[in-house]
Amino acid sequence: MEKKDLASKYEQVKALAESSELMHKHDSTMNKSALTESKKREESLKKTVSIKDACIASVSLRNSSPLAKPYMLAFPNIYFAHTSRGIFYCLL
Repeated sequence: MEKKDLASKYEQVKALAESSELMHKHDSTMNKSALTESKKREESLKKTVSIKDACIASVSLRNSSPLAKPYMLAFPNIYFAHTSRGIFYCLL
C-alpha cells in the first residue's frame, strides 16, 4: 500500500515539474516575442523622430533663406526634408 502511495505521489510531482517547465518555456517565448515587438516599435519611433527633426530643420532653413521665397509661395503648406533614408515631406 505504501509503495503505491509513494509511486502515486512521485507521478504527481513529476507531472507538476513537467507542467512548470512547460509554463516556463511558454513565458520565456512570450517575453522574447514582446521584446522583439518593442525593438520594432523603438526603431519605428526613432525613424519618426528623425523625420520630424528633419522637417523642423527644413522649416527653420526655409524661414531664414531668401532663396526659399518663391518655393514658399508655390507650396505654402508643404515642407520637404532630406534625411539619410531619402526625401520626406511634412504637411503643416
